[in-house]
Amino acid sequence: MIRFFDRLSLVVFCLCSPPGTLLFMFFSHSRAFVVSKILAAILCLYWLFRIGCRRIDVKELRFYSVIAVIAVCYFFMAIIHGEYSSGLIGGFRILVLMLFAVFCFTCIGRCELVDFYIRFALIASVFVMIGFVFSQFDYDGISQYLNPDERLAYNYIFSTSNALYQFGGISFPRMAFYFDEPGTFALIVCTAYILLEMNRGGVYQKLTLIVSGFLTMSMAFFLIFGVLQLSKVNVKNLKSTLVFWGLFLFLAIAIVYSPVGQVVDSLVFGRLESIFNGGAGNTRAAVTKNAIEYFFGSPLLGVGFNSAGKYEFFGANIFYFLAIGGVFFIPLYIPLFYLSVRYLRAKCVFYLAPILLLFFQRPDYLLPYGFFSFLVLMVFPSSFKAKSLI
Repeated sequence: MIRFFDRLSLVVFCLCSPPGTLLFMFFSHSRAFVVSKILAAILCLYWLFRIGCRRIDVKELRFYSVIAVIAVCYFFMAIIHGEYSSGLIGGFRILVLMLFAVFCFTCIGRCELVDFYIRFALIASVFVMIGFVFSQFDYDGISQYLNPDERLAYNYIFSTSNALYQFGGISFPRMAFYFDEPGTFALIVCTAYILLEMNRGGVYQKLTLIVSGFLTMSMAFFLIFGVLQLSKVNVKNLKSTLVFWGLFLFLAIAIVYSPVGQVVDSLVFGRLESIFNGGAGNTRAAVTKNAIEYFFGSPLLGVGFNSAGKYEFFGANIFYFLAIGGVFFIPLYIPLFYLSVRYLRAKCVFYLAPILLLFFQRPDYLLPYGFFSFLVLMVFPSSFKAKSLI
């Protein structure tokens, strides 16, 4: 029973903390944030109790120290920029993540943590597929609600979507599971797929993740999936790789010239065109440009957390931390460096490129679901041999 509650606490933490939207499906925004904080407090007390019952795993003491330094950076920025609320909340949130890491390593263990993550991703993928089938019978879902960013989301019971498209009678909602947007869920799918690749997972498990990744229509998924396949190319598997890409290109061409092609063109190629043309509004290209400009405008201390909305939106990109705190926020990138060293030492360099691309495209490794994904990728090389866990 304790094992069940340990794992349940991980799911609750990821799905009930933004960008998880489970609470927003049932409560107003103000009440959902209050419930989220109460749940976080309960989870922290539970984790402290469980950690107190066991000997703390000190193997990752250096990693815990890095997280503590990041929390200090947030507290420092709160003082420097006078944005005490944003800085203190951010600092304490990072400390909660550190407690989360200590709990995972001490009470669950590395192998079981990765195993649980893959199982969670597979179950979520099945939910997404069922939700997509449901959407074909009820396009507007059983209910609608507002995400924290005020975008309308549709509830398909087993999954949600905030991006609906219709072309010539074809309905295609981009599936997001219980997250704010499809790209968020795509990070989990990509992480689980990389873990299965490293661990020689089964074909049906990989296929389940590929189908759910396709249903997100996330460019990150297609890009990282392609890079991962290319990174595995060597003399031994050249023949199978060529066969794979031949079938993939044939399927892609068939889709593009089928009635579904208009959907694919709009969701994937149209978005690529927008990015290469510089984007507009708050697209990924536009916000990245904003972040770079704000960093060079104040490279030492950054522009702060933008609590008053003085600057245009500059989040959701890898330069976000530099824009906030300038060079004083460089420690926030240490986790990525730490991860890179792990994979280089473990001679897993072929998987490092898609992993770094994953977090560069969606740098959410300091949010609950992203931090969970980061942890399982970090512990994998030193804890596993090439054998199937599932």
